[in-house]
Amino acid sequence: MAKRKTGKIKGSGAAGKVWRLRDLPRVEIAKAVDYPTASVNIYLNNRFMEEADKLWSLSIREPAKNRCAICGDSPCDAHHILEKSTWLRWRYDKRNGVCICQDHHRYNRDICPHFTGTAVFNWWEWLRVYRENQYDWWKDAQYDKRPPVESYEEAYRRLAG
Repeated sequence: MAKRKTGKIKGSGAAGKVWRLRDLPRVEIAKAVDYPTASVNIYLNNRFMEEADKLWSLSIREPAKNRCAICGDSPCDAHHILEKSTWLRWRYDKRNGVCICQDHHRYNRDICPHFTGTAVFNWWEWLRVYRENQYDWWKDAQYDKRPPVESYEEAYRRLAG
């Protein structure tokens, strides 16, 4: 059995260059990946999602100058207030993001959205006190689980500006 060829496609937003569909025509993608057309469409959809995620993260971190909203440390992560995999409608909404350091994002036992017990309670209390507009938005948006209003490609194009 012949070994399947796979190709790597260059041009990622992580390297500082914004990836554009016109850089990679479908014919070249099909040759590079060597998959049937349906798989190419899935690949493109996943690629748009990855790139839109990177652009959304930048749109949250850049205005905050990559500083933690809680303690001021750097570098930071862009945290989704509403979980991006559950509330797809709000995945790329800038109101759904807060720039916080990795310690406060994952590990801090005092204020942390992903920890347990009082750390999570303190996170929501911090959001209520210091980010009142986002907290008020969250109270309404958490009940809206309608499907997304845009595709990953449309979100990517909107965020790429």
